[in-house]
Amino acid sequence: MSGNAGNKGAVAIRFLLHATSLCFVCSHLAAHQNKVGERNQDFHDICKKIQFPHGATLDSHDYVFWAGDLNYRIDLPITVVKSNIQRQAWDKLWKQEQLIRQKQLGKAFVGYIEGALDFAPTFKYDDFSEDYDTSEKSRIPAWCDRVLWKRKPYVALSPSDQPAVASEDILINSTPWDFGPHPSDAGSLYGQYMDGGGALVNTGHPWHPGRLLYYSRAELKTSDHRPVAAIMEIDIYKVDSKARATVRDETLHSLGPLNPTIVVREQSGSATPNIASLLDALAIYGKVILVRMQDDLSLVSFSSPDSALAATRLHGQLVSHTRGSMFAVKMAGVFTTDWWCDGGGEVDDPCGRRDDWQATTEATGATEGADLRGACLSPCSTGGGCGD
Repeated sequence: MSGNAGNKGAVAIRFLLHATSLCFVCSHLAAHQNKVGERNQDFHDICKKIQFPHGATLDSHDYVFWAGDLNYRIDLPITVVKSNIQRQAWDKLWKQEQLIRQKQLGKAFVGYIEGALDFAPTFKYDDFSEDYDTSEKSRIPAWCDRVLWKRKPYVALSPSDQPAVASEDILINSTPWDFGPHPSDAGSLYGQYMDGGGALVNTGHPWHPGRLLYYSRAELKTSDHRPVAAIMEIDIYKVDSKARATVRDETLHSLGPLNPTIVVREQSGSATPNIASLLDALAIYGKVILVRMQDDLSLVSFSSPDSALAATRLHGQLVSHTRGSMFAVKMAGVFTTDWWCDGGGEVDDPCGRRDDWQATTEATGATEGADLRGACLSPCSTGGGCGD
């Protein structure tokens, strides 16, 4: 590209492993010793601009792994840096390592974890040599090449659990390699989740951001950098299909039927139902919003499915203020669960009465060959007829 497009930026890839989402970012941030602010801005721009389908971002994932030439340097004279490298006094360099400082100040990579830099800086070497830069520029050795990661917590951090932001004065006297601010420091909070009633429930599986098994550099001399590698152990979750089916069924059951309509037929009394009296009898169950007539059937729609379900209690009951009439009342439509037979015996067994309700096929729009549970309006599993 002849330098027209620049050589800084990032690429990312994501995938789902069982039920755990993983995202990997590889980036090359702004170079040069004094470009700390530009590197921080590169980080924030990458986080903002990387977009995946359906609006997913980096923070949408359970785990994010970030690797590359991050270009953060060590703010010490080159003689001091090389002297400490020779003595492997890594802790003497950590306090002035730019990325550590920026993390602690809350300016970049907050929440990301990294293993201890207990290996020699990876930049800048003479090609095919073990010597740090001997050119005129004589660049200060630095840990430019890094691997960091983070894991999404189970629940949102409260203000008291948010990563602390250090001041410059604190940093000068802080304990070397104190990466303190990280969600894992919030303790056992992440081994819990909030139930529907707002109570904390112990998961029995404490939250952990991941275990670093290996973090070091490789002695390859084909570049002015030494590559780094990391091995982590993380939690991968797999959906229990049986448990999911149970939760799904319980949820559907709790929502009630989808169709808030009942089909009513008068079983005794006048051949022509008195609509006003019928509505009076149904009013105690909820608000009726629509009544349709089909021969001797009345299709009554309520404002909510729960009201319609409650109105089925009128089935087989003698209603005094409708001239002693008795009604057959059933839910209309096809359901996702066994509603009718959940009545605990309050309603006479309506299963198997397909012939009595054949007219309902036309009233509800069912056609020949369609689900017969919709025609007889009783998706029961009790012997013959509906639900077979």
